[in-house]
Amino acid sequence: TQPDRFWSAAWDHLLPSVPRAGAAFAGRGVATGQAGPFDVEWFPGTSLNVAERILAGTSDPERAPGPDEDFLVAVDERGRRRVLSRRDGVADVARVAAALTEAGVQPGDRVAAWMPNTVETVVAMLGAAAVGAVFSSCSPDFGSDGVLDRFGQIEPTVLIAADGYTYGSKEFDRRAELARIVGAMAGLRQLVVVPFLADAPDLAPLAGADTAVSTWEDWLAPHTGATPRYEQLPFDHPWYVLFSSGTTGVPKCIVHRCGGVLLQHLKEHRLQLDIRPGDRVAYFTTCGWMMWNWLMSVPACGATAVLYDGNPFHGGPRRLWELVDQERLDFLGVSAKYLESVEQSGFRPAAEVDLSTLRTLASTGSPLSPESFEWVYDAVAPATGADGLHLASISGGTDLCGCFVAGDPTSPVYAGEI
Repeated sequence: TQPDRFWSAAWDHLLPSVPRAGAAFAGRGVATGQAGPFDVEWFPGTSLNVAERILAGTSDPERAPGPDEDFLVAVDERGRRRVLSRRDGVADVARVAAALTEAGVQPGDRVAAWMPNTVETVVAMLGAAAVGAVFSSCSPDFGSDGVLDRFGQIEPTVLIAADGYTYGSKEFDRRAELARIVGAMAGLRQLVVVPFLADAPDLAPLAGADTAVSTWEDWLAPHTGATPRYEQLPFDHPWYVLFSSGTTGVPKCIVHRCGGVLLQHLKEHRLQLDIRPGDRVAYFTTCGWMMWNWLMSVPACGATAVLYDGNPFHGGPRRLWELVDQERLDFLGVSAKYLESVEQSGFRPAAEVDLSTLRTLASTGSPLSPESFEWVYDAVAPATGADGLHLASISGGTDLCGCFVAGDPTSPVYAGEI
């Protein structure tokens, strides 16, 4: 009923280190209280940089993360584990920002990624955001037609792509598909290939007349030691382009703004899902689902984002529950279908895995049935910490890049209800 007061208070609570210019919004109809969602400008005169805020993680000044604390942890089904500290995250994002600047990328230009859910994808996104570029991503299981249907509309200047990916212990080399994508994208100046299957993939098939081709490290090496630079941008500056599912034709572009997405995510993370500084947070997702973008805002809370790439049932139904134990997760997010599949397998996590750190289990993607609620409190909750488990059935969408409804960690959970 009082959106101006609410969002002003939310800003002061969630982004206290960023000064705001004044009221939460202005525009047609505001004086009469009749403004619609597209009739207003949010936080006019206020500037920020989302990459700077995510890397700093200072939404709670009293518990700001130190430079040696974990920023990202990336685990894949092959058992590889990589850790990026806050300090190294700042350094790597500075290298990407410098490389993008050298490539001529300006605020508003597009940078796209056809990537697994791994460290380089996050660093690329933050590097693009640091210079004001607009980022969009697809997962590598998308075929070339699906990628071109999306990226072909936004005409990226730089494309970052893996040589392939693995799923269920199978390797999928994507260089032939990548060559077709590069050849069909007008205006692409730079292709950056991230070795994911091979340490030194052959890039000869990707060479083109108009597009420079480099490996990730060769592209960034000249910029080692670059000074961090964060373009201060208006609250409404675009951050992401996401796409509709394509069920009614070519996927539709949906542009999301820096300030709106970051503030909405901080509100959901901190207030509705109880993510705290120092927490370790995983959501099973690919880079083609908006939950990836949602997870990428988690470090702004002072928490660590834990990435998993591959089949969530690799080695059996215990894989993600073992991730809770191995990474000491406070928060795990999955789909309703995943919980149903684990239940049907007969696996009971509480009986076999140490889940004592788990405080919140989130479910989205489809409605969570009352039976699945009951199963979680019977088969998962008994092994969680002393405060019990908050099961949050959340619902949002690509059009919002966030939640329409989310958890309430201060109230009871009722089976079948959001």
